[in-house]
Amino acid sequence: MTEPPAVASPDAAVSPEFAELASGEQIATAAAALERNGIRPLLAATGADARGLVGSLLTGGAEVYNNTSQTLEAIGVAGDIERSGRYQPLRLRLYRMDREMQRREMRTLAASPDYVVGSVHALTEGGSLLIASASGSQLGPLASGAGHARRSLGSAACSA
Repeated sequence: MTEPPAVASPDAAVSPEFAELASGEQIATAAAALERNGIRPLLAATGADARGLVGSLLTGGAEVYNNTSQTLEAIGVAGDIERSGRYQPLRLRLYRMDREMQRREMRTLAASPDYVVGSVHALTEGGSLLIASASGSQLGPLASGAGHARRSLGSAACSA
């Protein structure tokens, strides 16, 4: 029997390399690279600004799948999606569905929402994004590209 992979403790020391915020120059370089890669970067100075930006991009009444994200929770975006009444929050809808009887419908809903809102876990100055998911459930909606009106909003792209 193999041991489960080690998971860093939240109290673990952070490498000095990752303890500093990116400089304005680094952010500008990454933003330009994202643009070259076909991704329109949107920058926000604060969590409140990012929350407002996300709200301005989502269409009222749209189906919105918000990936599990401590960032989205902390800045209030998850609450806006799930409790404001302005959107159709798919995450809550999926939780209420019967996994045995509605498995196919659940898979279809999760794979093709109007919007996906989540966190980007790393962004390079070369314009590459890293998005991780412990179960893989967050990756399908991002990668499927289903639906012509589909948009994905990542919180790392919304913060400076």
